[in-house]
Amino acid sequence: MSDQPPPDLEAAPASLSDPAPPGRVSYDLPMPRDTAAELPTRVHSRGQVLARIDRQLAVCRRFQQPLVVLSIAVDGIGISNGRPVPDRLAGVALEFGRRLRMRVRATDSVLWPGGREFVVLLADSHRDGLATVQGRLAAALGGPYRLGPDLLDVTLVLGSAWFPGHADSAAELLRLAESSRQPVPR
Repeated sequence: MSDQPPPDLEAAPASLSDPAPPGRVSYDLPMPRDTAAELPTRVHSRGQVLARIDRQLAVCRRFQQPLVVLSIAVDGIGISNGRPVPDRLAGVALEFGRRLRMRVRATDSVLWPGGREFVVLLADSHRDGLATVQGRLAAALGGPYRLGPDLLDVTLVLGSAWFPGHADSAAELLRLAESSRQPVPR
C-alpha cells in the first residue's frame, strides 16, 4: 500500500480533452468510436449507397476479393400485448440498425437508405458461407423488439447478390439483392 493520499477528484480535468493540472497524469486518451450508436441516425440516399458499393467493388477488384451485398428489410411489425401498436417503424428501424451493426464484422459496412431497408456490404466474403451469415442475421434480427412498454414482433426479408459471378456493377448488385429478398422463416 502506498502512503500517498488518493488524488483529489476536484483536481481531475472537467473533460477528457482538458489539459491535466500540473503534476497530474493527462486523461487525454483516444476514445473508441461507437459506430453502433451512430449508425441508425445516418440515412444514406440511394446515390450514396451506390457510391459506397462502387467504392467497395473497386477495392475488391483490385485485390481480387469477393464481395457480398445483402438487402435486409423489416417486413412487418406485429401486435403487442393483444392491442394495436401505433406506428413504431422509426423506433424499430433504430433498434434493427443497432442489432445489425453489432452482428457484422467491423470491416463490413451497414448502410441505411431509410425506412425499413438496410444494405450490408460484406467485404472478402464468399457466397459459399452466405447461408450461414443469413441464418445468423435472421436469428439476431427477427423476433421480439421491446420499445418502451411494448413488445413488438418483427419479421424480415433478406436478399443477396455477390461479386464475382453474379453481377459486375454497383447498380446491378443492389438491384439483384433487392429483387431476391425472401421472407426469413423463424
